[in-house]
Amino acid sequence: MSSSGNPRLRSAAASGGLRGCAASVVAAPALLVLAPAAAVIRGWQGWRRGADWRIEIERIPRGRDRARLDVTADIPRAAESGFVRRATHSLIRIAETLRRPDDVYHLYYRVPGDDDGVLLPVGPRLQELGERLSLSFGQSALEGRTTLWLTLPANRPAADHVDPSRDDPEAPGKLEELIARPGTRWAMAVRRTHLIPSTVHRIMLWLPDESAETVVRILRDLHP
Repeated sequence: MSSSGNPRLRSAAASGGLRGCAASVVAAPALLVLAPAAAVIRGWQGWRRGADWRIEIERIPRGRDRARLDVTADIPRAAESGFVRRATHSLIRIAETLRRPDDVYHLYYRVPGDDDGVLLPVGPRLQELGERLSLSFGQSALEGRTTLWLTLPANRPAADHVDPSRDDPEAPGKLEELIARPGTRWAMAVRRTHLIPSTVHRIMLWLPDESAETVVRILRDLHP
């Protein structure tokens, strides 16, 4: 029987609608109160953290004439765009320092829920690498994901180096495995995580050991 033909059902439906409206009316002031409160909490956490850039650089010998550098940068949210510009500039300087004439850059990552990873050719030019790096720092889909940047010789196709259907850069030990594959000249992995008062950027670089000190000096310029 439809509610249109039954006074009791019409009454129940009407009272249910009124309860829903009443709940919305009651909730609206609560949201108005909670929103400023959340802003106050965020502001307090930001004040408590401070405005300093916390950057740590660690050198990890890997053997076989290869070094690994780990950078952890905890940056206040208000200063993130400034850090991204400095990080992009520093990483391009590193690529320029390590560059060989036939270097070609490639980007690989995996989006949650996708069956296959994304393997993108970046090209041989430093300008192309810088543009792609800057874009990746701003992509919301890549927050909390690891982007792997591979430098390979021009005669080694990236598809022979990485299998998007199988290689997951988030899997334990997979980054080291990919870096160890023949043909890798140098590589970096970048990951960012948004916290309430700051953003934590982690940058890992695998490179020839004899270039490590020069690269560390470049990375020190990340500080403003």
